[in-house]
Amino acid sequence: MNTNSYEEAFDKFINSRDYDRVEEALFSFARACFEAGYKAAGGVAADGDKVIDILRRSLDD
Repeated sequence: MNTNSYEEAFDKFINSRDYDRVEEALFSFARACFEAGYKAAGGVAADGDKVIDILRRSLDD
């Protein structure tokens, strides 16, 4: 299935804003799951801006 047209379409997707949105959603989901487990184990989540939020804000400016 790795034809040139397939690779070109995948390359176009991976370099698109749609991919960035999917990747961001997956990262947010993984972070929320980790935080829930961390808190359930007795940990205290840090307050303040998350690194990913700071980077996203600076890229949107």
